[in-house]
Amino acid sequence: MNYTTQQVRTDAAKRLDDAIKESGMRIDAIVNKSGMPASTLNSKRRGFSPINFDDVALLAPIIGCSIVKLLPPQFAQAVAA
Repeated sequence: MNYTTQQVRTDAAKRLDDAIKESGMRIDAIVNKSGMPASTLNSKRRGFSPINFDDVALLAPIIGCSIVKLLPPQFAQAVAA
């Protein structure tokens, strides 16, 4: 199946938002640890800004999840293969 850029962005945003909620961390704590501005993080969580691999590599260890958990399924399958 082919995914549009918007579908990938929306899925990545949902995965990031879900992982942040599951972590129990507050946004201000993530911002302080990551150095990412709160407006940028919130924009990525809502799918307004794209999430790139650098963002995933930065945020995954801070929120205590695997990098693969933050990747959209079509990319996670490629990593697992």
